[in-house]
Amino acid sequence: MSLEAGKKIAIQIPFINSGKSLALDVRTRAFAHLNITPIDVKEFIHAHRAEPFQAPIVLFPNIPAGNLSIVSPTVASETQVTTIKNGTLHLYVLGEIRYKDIFDRPHYTTFCGEYAPNTPTNLKTCSEYNTAN
Repeated sequence: MSLEAGKKIAIQIPFINSGKSLALDVRTRAFAHLNITPIDVKEFIHAHRAEPFQAPIVLFPNIPAGNLSIVSPTVASETQVTTIKNGTLHLYVLGEIRYKDIFDRPHYTTFCGEYAPNTPTNLKTCSEYNTAN
């Protein structure tokens, strides 16, 4: 995660197909969101349900696929960086991965994390919106 004043916030979320067969029509979308108070994750996702997914790809099993790249639309100010790092301003990373298995059955994975500088990945898992089906 890149969190520097004068630059856009850039976040890379790695993902992999941990199954035994191809994941087909893999579509992703992800968001970075700043908020003064903790957000209602379900409300946020509902408000962004019409946001487009990235172009579909195919994932081979157990081969690193790369990253979901999230870049903030605006440059972070010194105040924003300071308040994110001290926990006064909450930085959330939310997203969804949809795909089909080789039998054309749909599946999805959702994820939500909040910036936490004292963790190995700089993200702590949200209490909701972390699912797989």
